[in-house]
Amino acid sequence: MKYLKKYNLFLESDEFEIGDSDTPDVVMSKEKMNTTMSNMKDYKTKKSQIDAIYKKDGIDVEKELENILGKTDVQNGEDRNPFLVEYAHLAKLEKDINKLQDDNSNDKIKIDDLQQSLNLSEDDATKKAVEFKISDIKNRMSERYSEINEIQKDLVEKEKDHKEKMVKMEKDMRDHVENISSKE
Repeated sequence: MKYLKKYNLFLESDEFEIGDSDTPDVVMSKEKMNTTMSNMKDYKTKKSQIDAIYKKDGIDVEKELENILGKTDVQNGEDRNPFLVEYAHLAKLEKDINKLQDDNSNDKIKIDDLQQSLNLSEDDATKKAVEFKISDIKNRMSERYSEINEIQKDLVEKEKDHKEKMVKMEKDMRDHVENISSKE
């Protein structure tokens, strides 16, 4: 029973202290656990900030992301949070899809307006010019639809990979906890 009590207290700690008597593999496990736990906490708190950045218009997204993620992959001797970096990429893909869909909606409105002017027009030259504009806009919309489908496929695949990576990290955390607790 005393081992179970220690194990529960061990799991409740926020950070694993590295002792002088720890073996190298235990030290590595504790460091990895501390880093992973810190990254998970950061991910949960900063995920909504990344969403907010991509929902705003007229801001410098890269600069705002630098404030959250850091400027480079290595900052202050620590790696950027890989979970947040991946999530930022997913949020960017979602914003790209939304922008393309908005552009298609605007073009659809333009086509409706051009259809009305085509119906009202009696001049053949004007009708041909309007028909050309309509076909040009439809071609542009078709290209956007195919681009949206490609991005959505990519997004679904990357979201799946991201979720699998998160599950793998949780499993790795449990393995590290078991490794550390078995050594103590």
